[in-house]
Amino acid sequence: MASAGKTMSGSSFFPGTWGLGLIGPVSEDDEQDLIDTIQTVGGGVADPELVQTFVHGIPQAIKWLEQDLGVELQRPQSAESAQQKQFIPCFDHKTRMWRGLTRKPLEDALTTRIESLGIRLLPRHELIDLVEDTDGKIVGATLYDRTNERLVPMAVKATIIAAGGTGGLFERSLTSADVLSSSQAIALAHGASLTNIEFMQMMPGFIEPKRNLVFNEKTWRYVKFDQPVDNADDKLDDLLEQRSGYGPFTSRLDSRAIDLAIDQAGAEGLALHYDFPREDVPEFVQTFATWLQDEHGIAPTDEMRVAMYAHAANGGIKIDMTAYTGVEGLYACGEATGGMHGADRIGGLSSANGIVFGRIAGASAALAAQKEPETA
Repeated sequence: MASAGKTMSGSSFFPGTWGLGLIGPVSEDDEQDLIDTIQTVGGGVADPELVQTFVHGIPQAIKWLEQDLGVELQRPQSAESAQQKQFIPCFDHKTRMWRGLTRKPLEDALTTRIESLGIRLLPRHELIDLVEDTDGKIVGATLYDRTNERLVPMAVKATIIAAGGTGGLFERSLTSADVLSSSQAIALAHGASLTNIEFMQMMPGFIEPKRNLVFNEKTWRYVKFDQPVDNADDKLDDLLEQRSGYGPFTSRLDSRAIDLAIDQAGAEGLALHYDFPREDVPEFVQTFATWLQDEHGIAPTDEMRVAMYAHAANGGIKIDMTAYTGVEGLYACGEATGGMHGADRIGGLSSANGIVFGRIAGASAALAAQKEPETA
């Protein structure tokens, strides 16, 4: 397993937020509603078969995380808390099953499983290219060992690309520095297709007092601006309430005026601060405010500046329900892929995508490798 950074890296372990939300259907009856909502929010450009495979696989994937891997997932503090509007996922219309995926429990569980399986790890090895045989099948890879500054050829029976999205192509990005955003082009050069690649999530993030931190969308309703906001002042409260329902920019809703004001503020960012109520701060908001204070020393009353960042890709390498790319020997999963989201993506489904299709890709690639003859 090669990674451009350390082994536990990429957006899954991005330090600029408290962790990752992970959502799924609350029951079998809720599955169809989630499928329909993904198609609606995705603007009708998501792949229906991929969406169904995705949603049906989430409960089993969460069970695998908790019971098989032993990952401790966060849960709402109570059934009442779970029904707060702050737990409605980004762009969704109702609450779902919600879990919080934090770095250390995930890293500890994965480290234990990797060691038990004897997986060879190649940290700081960047994918430079794939190798085809005369029939166009992927039979190898060329890696660049960043530590020793040398090329490393690899013979493979099956390859999985799980190298993250296209956020690394942007000057301001809420991704780790090791999200290189080159794997999509490499796959394309070897016969794979890209789908929905134009749909990129642009997300507000902090410029001051500290850069590269995610601005939690649930807190917009408590924001006070420290400078004028053009074309929004007369209905600002309503726009901020609507803007609290989702993280990335979308042109579909009137609250796009907030994002346009951030963009117009330029590289210095839009000045604002929080005005939280003295009592009854929702759990989800309190978790973020506590993290901001304890981890980064930023108090709610401090002046902050917010700018737009590239966040997550909703499109990427095209795969089928088995995570196959259409190129023999090549599979893909996670944010490197597209088709299961569409134009806008419901919050908490990027994490779910990586887990669901990661398991599928692993099983498909393993089966393909087993069918290959042993080489001397």
